[in-house]
Amino acid sequence: AARSLLQGKTAEAHTLLALDALIVDPIDGDATLLQALGTMARSFGSTGAPLLLRTVTAALSKLEDKRSSVRSAAASATEDIVANADPFAFEALLPALLAALDPKRGPAMKQHALGLLKICWRGRDGEAAVSQKLPQLLPATVALLADTSSEVRSAATDAVDVLLALCGNHDLQPHLEEILGCAKGGKDVTKCVRDLAEVVFVQQVDASALAVVMPVLAKGLRSRSTRTQRQASIIAENMCRLVSATADVQPFLPQLLPLLQSISEDASDPDLRAVAARACESLIRVAD
Repeated sequence: AARSLLQGKTAEAHTLLALDALIVDPIDGDATLLQALGTMARSFGSTGAPLLLRTVTAALSKLEDKRSSVRSAAASATEDIVANADPFAFEALLPALLAALDPKRGPAMKQHALGLLKICWRGRDGEAAVSQKLPQLLPATVALLADTSSEVRSAATDAVDVLLALCGNHDLQPHLEEILGCAKGGKDVTKCVRDLAEVVFVQQVDASALAVVMPVLAKGLRSRSTRTQRQASIIAENMCRLVSATADVQPFLPQLLPLLQSISEDASDPDLRAVAARACESLIRVAD
């Protein structure tokens, strides 16, 4: 019912609440309702989170309201809901966060969503829950590294830095700073790809590790340098050999496979075509 009210669906809320009459103050109604959601979140804690999390998308939309009182109440309410939810409820929160991180959203919305994400990775349980969603989170946050707002860029840089560290892959650990620099555009992709091509992957590669190298791999495969494309293809092949679960590869097939197939078919260098073809085969084999 609260979600319906925030969405302006008064008739639907009226039915859900089974009231004889429902009057919403057109001036203070939204702010009051958002304040009530925050109070409930603080009072009920993780017990009430499954229901309160359903209101987050509607509450976040109020961050772009014309009234400052509503924007402030929306920010406080969403922070309270997220802070008092069980860390392992993160999957239920993820769709709302990703929608708020969309580059087309306003700066205030994106910056607030990055702040909510910071709350989510608190403690070991929070880190574990967030790390499982790196394939979805890293593309969304990396895209904001080039945002027009300096505040959003700064918050996105801090977020990506933490997300990269949450991958838990010791083989990639020494290269995380360079990967971040490459994602931001401040580091030479050729050097970053070359360094990653020399990594001997000992630890099993999972979806989180793949998510970390994807920004560099994609840039490397799109490079005009034959050598860089070759090294990026080698990285993809080496990592695929260490992936055991099909589910770990699936999120990256739509982006990675077309790039490798294009190189294997269109590159003028026969050696590069062969290397890219091997990487394609490894990727397809693991995904099947």
